[in-house]
Amino acid sequence: MTVCRGRIAILRQPDRAEPLRAALVEAGFAVVVRPVTRVEYIAPRAGEDWPARVARADWVVFTSLNGVRSFAKGVGGAKALAELLTGRRVAALGATSGEELESLGVRPEVLEEHGTSRELVSALLAVMEPESVVLYPRAERTMPTLPRALSEAGHHLKQVVCYRTIPLSPEERAPLDWSALDGAVVAAPSAVHALHDEDSLPADVGFFAIGPTTADALRDAGRRVLGVAESPKVESIVEMLIDWFVDRTHYA
Repeated sequence: MTVCRGRIAILRQPDRAEPLRAALVEAGFAVVVRPVTRVEYIAPRAGEDWPARVARADWVVFTSLNGVRSFAKGVGGAKALAELLTGRRVAALGATSGEELESLGVRPEVLEEHGTSRELVSALLAVMEPESVVLYPRAERTMPTLPRALSEAGHHLKQVVCYRTIPLSPEERAPLDWSALDGAVVAAPSAVHALHDEDSLPADVGFFAIGPTTADALRDAGRRVLGVAESPKVESIVEMLIDWFVDRTHYA
């Protein structure tokens, strides 16, 4: 007889959640995938030439997989982006961003797989030439850490807004019985913010964050953080959940 380790919700779009969902099911968890946000591409404005901006940049910095994919769409596709980045120095935050770039044949010179924007900035400042021109494809709303630090260090930051993350309305979200769950995995601060109008969400629900930035957002929102993965990789998240449920059972 198979014993269920725990009942977990993944608050993410199905295509992005599938690797984690499959791994958790394999590990013995009961899993439901329930997105609370969606990503919307923002096209270049009239007269805005993204390829020309790449050509004038010393560095191109990506801080999310959505940033890589949306910027690629705006310059003509993945192949076009790969060609544009030839000869440019590239930095990336997050394992998925790095993997997406490497799938295009682009190897980031600076890659912070498991850190935050602060760690990425520190790594960048250690290798950048003075007064470098930095192109930063980003979300409509983003943390100011990276732009502020690069500008204060004397670099010339050029920002391109190429996507936005939009909360799904309560009517667009699938019904979810929060009381039947042992916890929920949250992958981004935007998902945390989207929960503010979740009327059926009990105050004592616990959340598992895939990284420190998401954990900070949960705490700022007054949510209970049960665990923080050491990295956003599937293996690390599964290990975090297994360890938490083993400890809970041991001390019950």
